[in-house]
Amino acid sequence: MTEPPQRSPKWKWWVCGLLLLASMFLYMDRQTLGNVSARLLWEFGLSNEQYGNLGFAFGIAFAAGGLTFGFIADRVGVYWLYPLVLTGWSMAGFATGLAENYQHFMACRIALGFFEAGHWPCAMKTVQLLLPRSDRGMGNSVLQSGASVGAVLTPIIMVVMLASFSSGAWLLMDKHLSDNKDDKKITAEVSSLLRDQSYFKSDPNQEKITEVVAEIRARKTDNPDKTAAETALIIDKAKGQKEQYIPGAWRPPFFVIGAIGLSWVLLWLITMRRRDLDPALIEAAAEKTSLWQVIKDRRFIILLAIGACINTPWQLIREWLVLLLTHRGYTEKFAQLFNSAYYIATDIGCLVAGAATLWLVKRGASVHQSRVRVFGVCAVLIALTTVAAFLPMGWPLLGVLLIIAGASLGVFPIAYALKQDLAREHMGKITGLVGASAWLTSAPMQKVFGWLRDSTGSFQIGLAVVGWLPLVALGLIVFLWPKDKVAD
Repeated sequence: MTEPPQRSPKWKWWVCGLLLLASMFLYMDRQTLGNVSARLLWEFGLSNEQYGNLGFAFGIAFAAGGLTFGFIADRVGVYWLYPLVLTGWSMAGFATGLAENYQHFMACRIALGFFEAGHWPCAMKTVQLLLPRSDRGMGNSVLQSGASVGAVLTPIIMVVMLASFSSGAWLLMDKHLSDNKDDKKITAEVSSLLRDQSYFKSDPNQEKITEVVAEIRARKTDNPDKTAAETALIIDKAKGQKEQYIPGAWRPPFFVIGAIGLSWVLLWLITMRRRDLDPALIEAAAEKTSLWQVIKDRRFIILLAIGACINTPWQLIREWLVLLLTHRGYTEKFAQLFNSAYYIATDIGCLVAGAATLWLVKRGASVHQSRVRVFGVCAVLIALTTVAAFLPMGWPLLGVLLIIAGASLGVFPIAYALKQDLAREHMGKITGLVGASAWLTSAPMQKVFGWLRDSTGSFQIGLAVVGWLPLVALGLIVFLWPKDKVAD
């Protein structure tokens, strides 16, 4: 039997690019909900605490999924498991677009969190198998940067699709209004489209809508866009509202983003062979270590705390950014576009962190020293959330948020590299256990964050405190991490 051709050294970095795409699709599915949060709170009458509950449920499911898929990854490998979990979370994202109530959203977020958790054991195990220790920081940066790319693209896609679908909704309404039907039936159809039954309960308001319909008909032109715009203005005027979301306009992005993620499965199966991820064929097997030995290792205990300390600020700020900005006075559209800028900054910070570790090693620092220095700079910058909490609307606030963004993701490649120094044969389990610890900490904080917002009317307290957690993680690495466990 003919042996398959050997892979080139550059091929490993192409695989890291494939992992980047997986992270990108993961965050596109995850971020879609956050970008339409204001619409969902309006359309379904959700409270901030209920919205926080969705984040809480997602986190708990993520913790369970991390443990489940982590153990499976070590037992059966990642060749088939990876495309399976990606298919699962893509379908969960697609199903979110079909949700009709709070319970449906809850079920979809639980499924999304469970399957998305499988990404990290698979990706971490792949990087560990393919890259040497000195290159893993950069490899992890490429992997993690995909999250930012996805988060950058999502708000842009959302703005375009929401605008497009909203125009289509107005055209649909205009079609209904222009049909030759009696005014009573037209009034009922307008009521249904606007999802505001209370406005139409009184006879005077029904009479007003009848007048509005007559005015729309009188303004019919050959320009559909102009007609649609005029329709929107007339309805808004009749209702006495400055802005009106289109019910259901948020659904198509979930369908589109959920569907395109499935393309990755084909890329994975084309690019990878089962033997590519066989440790015995990559390098000589290391000394076997039991899972219990790993769990007793001081490094593992520290990693549990580090995961919780860096994941909590990252998840809270990411999930609540649009609502935080609209609360400060920015429009939804501006908040969504800034959300893209925020993730561009996180991507830059992530890649710079990985490149900085390589640069420091080449300058003579040990691998561990380079990681600690980069992690320390990022941790200090994340603490600027205390400043952002009290800044008013304006460019200083936006600038500080961008600095926090870059630093928030910059700590993750370092934490991943520390994790990959532990036993190879238990990489999936370690990733699952650390991930579960991180999410079991950050998930309840979503609920607390929402409760604080509802109770105080402000995000200040939660934002001011959460940014100090990475400094706690830094202290654990500096003072407690055993530096002689792995040779550089």
